[in-house]
Amino acid sequence: PKKSRRDPPAATSPEKRPTQPTTATTAPAAKKQGGAGKGKWDDPMDGSDHVAIEPLDENDPLYVAEDDADPSSYILSSGEAADKLRHSGAGPSAYDASTDKAVYGPMLTLSEFKIRVSDAIREYFDSSDADEVVRCIDEMKCREYHPEVVKRSISLGLDAGPRERELVSRLLACLHPNPLADEEMEVGFEVLLDSIDDLAIDIPDAKAMVGSFVARAVVDEVL
Repeated sequence: PKKSRRDPPAATSPEKRPTQPTTATTAPAAKKQGGAGKGKWDDPMDGSDHVAIEPLDENDPLYVAEDDADPSSYILSSGEAADKLRHSGAGPSAYDASTDKAVYGPMLTLSEFKIRVSDAIREYFDSSDADEVVRCIDEMKCREYHPEVVKRSISLGLDAGPRERELVSRLLACLHPNPLADEEMEVGFEVLLDSIDDLAIDIPDAKAMVGSFVARAVVDEVL
């Protein structure tokens, strides 16, 4: 039979689309921290890596026994003399009020001591106040360097005039026996005599003038 134009078209089945296999979604693997986790902080508020501190070896030169570690004192000097002084049971050389600790050894380095002594002697040449020099040396608390006072004062006197050389002789008399003891005064003159050749390069009359200082020290009973 003929189909009528008004008849609806025959129903066709919808086109089937290929189905894709579904796969289970997995969470991405956690990234490793740099250095295999070495940079991880144990405490997030720590602020730094945790480093285990190993105890010092008894043979280590920095080792100090716990029964000998005195928190109320420290050694300011790096020399062996200060370390021996501390362990000998002797009293401290000075007391640092800013840190509330006792000090064993000189309060200053040798270079700092030389500079301060030179400045004090130059001021003494202007003021003629020997007591001020004595007070300055006492306050520095550097008995180990006291022989340097003799050498520095005479060396500066050699570069000056007769007035300054007379002041140096008077100063040495004021410094003896306190704060400069007999041994310290003798060592100071010995150090000066050892450097006499170097002084004579700049000062031709250095040997004669140093001889005069030695003779004056004997008369004043400094030596």
